[in-house]
Amino acid sequence: MTYYLWVWNDDLERWEIVWSSENDLEVLARKSEIEADKKYTEINTDSTTPPESPLGTPTYNYTIHCSVDSSQTAGLSSKTEYSIGDTLPPSEAGTCYDSEGNMGYWVVDSKSVTYPEPKERPSGNVIYVVYKKDGKYAYSRILDKYLDTWQHQLLDGGYIEEFVDYKNTEEEAKELVNSLQPEEQKIYGYVKDQDGNPIEGAKVSSGGINPTYTNSGGYYEYPTEPAVSIRIDVEKEGYNSISEWVDVGTEDVRKDFVLTKEVEAKHNRIYGTVTDKALGTPISLAAVTFEGKTAYTGNDGKYEIKDVF
Repeated sequence: MTYYLWVWNDDLERWEIVWSSENDLEVLARKSEIEADKKYTEINTDSTTPPESPLGTPTYNYTIHCSVDSSQTAGLSSKTEYSIGDTLPPSEAGTCYDSEGNMGYWVVDSKSVTYPEPKERPSGNVIYVVYKKDGKYAYSRILDKYLDTWQHQLLDGGYIEEFVDYKNTEEEAKELVNSLQPEEQKIYGYVKDQDGNPIEGAKVSSGGINPTYTNSGGYYEYPTEPAVSIRIDVEKEGYNSISEWVDVGTEDVRKDFVLTKEVEAKHNRIYGTVTDKALGTPISLAAVTFEGKTAYTGNDGKYEIKDVF
């Protein structure tokens, strides 16, 4: 089941979907963040039917007059209010009669719209919740009245790994997050060929993730977390790729790599003639095998084995 988060657009006076997920707790987290801006929000499972307007059902008020043969008779605007969404008065108000009994038609002079008292906007003080998710620390804005719901439901649902604390200002939350994040370290070094020449443009990655490339001097830096063992892959067109595991402690680690050039395969062949040793006559359909490849002689005793390296 997919959950949709609707937000009311004050300028356009309509609902819009801003978030969807099969994880209801994830949608709830997003809802609490958006409501911190005092916006109307609703969650449902229908992407085609928006919630009811927070402004309520409008009432349309018309000022009309009776028009007979292009003449305008004043004082006949007795029907002026209709609580439906038509742009013109209802059809039953379509005809009218002037003081002489002539039939005419009601003509709209003006229309105004009034709304009932809108729903109360989300209330409360904005706070900044610091939490841990996917191994990293972050913060989100919510209303303080949602703190208990946010903390327990999202933590129990596995959306966040750890609830850390909450702060009253964004600056305090950001400072706490920065203090909790582990310092980023790096593996660095040079990539050279067998002759000691630097290789420019060599791709350095870990399983293709976050690739970096050597500069003109063959130098690279690859960021990593501390206290991990990570596989570093180095590749460059025209060279044999290489992969090595690097142990990272609490300090930056230097690791140099040497790439060997790919050897171009030479397509050689073995050929000849098979003959009877006593008579010297060619032998047909004789099998000649070399390193797993087999060829058979023709009527003239000749054979050929291709692509021998």
